[in-house]
Amino acid sequence: MKEYIRKKSSNLKNGTYEKGSISLQRKEVVYEARFCLINSTLPDLIPQLPLLHPRELTYFNNLPSDLRKQSYLLGRVAAKQAIADLTGVHDMAAFYIDFGIFNFPVIKNIGNHNVQVCISHCDNIGIAIAYPEEHPLGIDIEEINHSTLSALETVITDHETSLLTGIKEDAAFSHGMLWTIKEALSKILRTGLMFDFKQIEVDILEKKEHIYLSSFRHFAQYKAISFPMSQHICSLVLPRNTTADISMLQRSIRHIIPGIKSGPSMP
Repeated sequence: MKEYIRKKSSNLKNGTYEKGSISLQRKEVVYEARFCLINSTLPDLIPQLPLLHPRELTYFNNLPSDLRKQSYLLGRVAAKQAIADLTGVHDMAAFYIDFGIFNFPVIKNIGNHNVQVCISHCDNIGIAIAYPEEHPLGIDIEEINHSTLSALETVITDHETSLLTGIKEDAAFSHGMLWTIKEALSKILRTGLMFDFKQIEVDILEKKEHIYLSSFRHFAQYKAISFPMSQHICSLVLPRNTTADISMLQRSIRHIIPGIKSGPSMP
């Protein structure tokens, strides 16, 4: 197994990553989240190893395959960039992202900053959102894949099947979208996907231009915003009464991943 060492960091190639903010408008206060989106492969990510804390580098070197290493770096580099932008702590090797008991990310050595981070990665794409503890967020990205359709059908309720029929989209797309919605909510709940999927049933799903808005039967305090990313689908779950400006995130997705249509930005 090849062991990597930390050298001087270099920037990712132009066009492979984007950073920005998401405004979260509540009735009396506005919160801000920061995101980082990366589209890259392991060879181009290796120069980012100096961003890792020694504990993260040890974990990285013990991963058994290049695919696992790539996924880990996509998530960690995106997360560290987002956290640094939100907190102003730009010595990214000084803090690290540990695992909770259900594998949710836990930021350590970050001082008095009360922030959390949500991470998702699939294929060559990694995305992370850093946000204040006061305002939960969850995000998930998945590939639109017909080969997983039969497995996804087993975790969808009859009501959800009728919702998907109503939006008249390709089955792999619509089923994958529903999975990302549930996965993103589970990240807020910090339970992992270790419960009856009927408990996080989607109650309402509607299309608004090029995005999809949904809510939950048993978690009515949350809603989801879903949007296509070429061969992938991404869902963001947030409190129902928050108005989120995701325009910068949508622009970043279009810059990094070709073939994305624009859409409304203030659901």
